[in-house]
Amino acid sequence: MTDRTGDESATPHLPTAAQAFQAMDAGARAIPGIDTTDPARLSGVTVAVFDGLIDYLRDPERFPSPAINELATEAWRLIGNRVVPVALYSVPSIAFAVIGGPDGQQGIVLLPYGFTQLVRDDLTMQLGALVNTASQVHDFHAGQIGVASSADIAERAAAFEAEALHAIDRVAAAAGSPVSWNDYQTQLTSRFPRGLADLRPALAKPSRELL
Repeated sequence: MTDRTGDESATPHLPTAAQAFQAMDAGARAIPGIDTTDPARLSGVTVAVFDGLIDYLRDPERFPSPAINELATEAWRLIGNRVVPVALYSVPSIAFAVIGGPDGQQGIVLLPYGFTQLVRDDLTMQLGALVNTASQVHDFHAGQIGVASSADIAERAAAFEAEALHAIDRVAAAAGSPVSWNDYQTQLTSRFPRGLADLRPALAKPSRELL
């Protein structure tokens, strides 16, 4: 599996990606408020927004980063086949959890009840959080949860998130709308100034055949 975006291969898609980023940002800002007392509508809109983000990340023309495209596509397949289901839960941000015991474990992606509001308020933050979560989904599918240290899993997820943020930075700049990172994102991109290229070789993404 490829662990670098390869700026040269990404460059031809920048004009298309710049337009796509502007469309995604406008779409995020236009997400309507949802009545949280209507569970069916809340679930439907939240899942639709989540699907839209993951579809964006796995599209090489709209998001020119091969490593992120591949990771998002794997997460999309695992979620679509319910190997790793998605559920609404009382969490502050999108998260990955493993439930069960020694006889069987189940990975699950948890979306906060206010997920659509988070996307509307800060699209780039939620895209990064989704990539971080997708890395953990991959590690679960590759049998790394409970084998690799939690610190290693977190470091790999952070490097993938930084990779995505650097790609967003390039695309947003091409769109004429440079992003302003928050403190967390600034620290993350400083920690991995070259994205996945700054990840320790020992933490290269483990592989396992997809479904």
